[in-house]
Amino acid sequence: MSIHHLHLQPLVKFTMYAQHEQIHVAGWPCFGIFAEHPSLGWEPSMAVSRTYALEGGAFVVVSTQILSETGAQNFLVNGAPSPIVDFGGGYARIYGPDGALLTEPLDTHTEGLVYADIDLSAIDIAKKFADPVGHYSRPDVFTLTVDRTARTPATLGETSTAEADVLTYDVEV
Repeated sequence: MSIHHLHLQPLVKFTMYAQHEQIHVAGWPCFGIFAEHPSLGWEPSMAVSRTYALEGGAFVVVSTQILSETGAQNFLVNGAPSPIVDFGGGYARIYGPDGALLTEPLDTHTEGLVYADIDLSAIDIAKKFADPVGHYSRPDVFTLTVDRTARTPATLGETSTAEADVLTYDVEV
């Protein structure tokens, strides 16, 4: 499962590709909010989902939410729907490992499911042409090390009696 930021981070994508995903689920927020913002809209998000399928040689199942008239009541400004609201926003679809769209688009204002028969051998065919972690990745020249050590984003420091009401944080960067 992934979010928008993963699809825009080359090293994170490469790490996912190196795990030889076959089916990737791209979970997107509702595109009925901030739809007018170029990088948050459905078109760039579908473009990076399709690119992920093509680059990674994986099936990509795209799931999104929709914003109904009732849901828009959570975004009222002075009693009216916020100007950032553009109802609907559902763009569920499935891309093949060659980047092909495998499903018909749903009505963006209606909840629904998309289905596709997938053949995992299509992954092998796609990776014969381009495999980012195969022979094109040049392991003789490049390496990527992923540190999976669990880390705490902040550590509470010890306090003296005089500092009892003050918390101090040692943050590792």
